[in-house]
Amino acid sequence: MRLHVLSFRRIAEARLDLPDSGVILFCGPNGAGKSSLCAALGASLGTGSLLLAPGHNREARARCVVAEGSDEALARLEGEGWSI
Repeated sequence: MRLHVLSFRRIAEARLDLPDSGVILFCGPNGAGKSSLCAALGASLGTGSLLLAPGHNREARARCVVAEGSDEALARLEGEGWSI
């Protein structure tokens, strides 16, 4: 599987190859984008609404994930013959 992230939170662009099974561990210093990668993965799986603060309208919630200076963000998970 591959995760493609573009203009998502503080991540300008990332393409990660992920295993099809097992445990995935993201490690790095504070501010490296670990939580943003997890949020992008959740958003691509359709659980992104759980990762955003409740009580805000849709536009305000979208601003929580779109990188500053960008109009849109992308979080796409791709596999052999599929993409979400």
